Amino acid sequence: MTDVKNINRSLESKKIDNFYVSFFGIPENEANMLGRQTSAFERPSPTFVPAEIRHKGVKQNAITVLEYSDISVIFKDDDYSLVMKALYTQIYRQVGKLEPVVNDAKFGIGVKCFNAAGEVIEEFTLLNCYIVNITHSEQIYADSTGNEITATIGFDTVDYKFVEGPFL
Repeated sequence: MTDVKNINRSLESKKIDNFYVSFFGIPENEANMLGRQTSAFERPSPTFVPAEIRHKGVKQNAITVLEYSDISVIFKDDDYSLVMKALYTQIYRQVGKLEPVVNDAKFGIGVKCFNAAGEVIEEFTLLNCYIVNITHSEQIYADSTGNEITATIGFDTVDYKFVEGPFL
């Protein structure tokens, strides 16, 4: 039997669909359904925004602000359009059409990524999320190919949980 932890990582095939997504801060039935229908998820991309500091004719750059780019989350659209209804309901919460508006209708997203052995290798939580944009895939009527809904999600910050592993 081969010890999975000692395999050269360059020879291992990367499993791209081995993740678990959970939504929180929205009603539980909507959160569960969105988590089950998530088919793809982008990792957050941090960017440090430098600021110029000039002192006695010398210019230096200081890292002052950490910003994150919006991410895309792809959902499988279901037969009853429940994903679409949940996403649009959340948009209505954000703009105040549904009452009550709680914490400006922001929500959170937790992500766990697993390796082939089923161990958590990456875990993070996006905090204070909001929907920026929703796009629908082209309607497909000719065959049974499923439709997708892509939601662009903005967020304030990321809480990383560093997982113990051979590199730490």
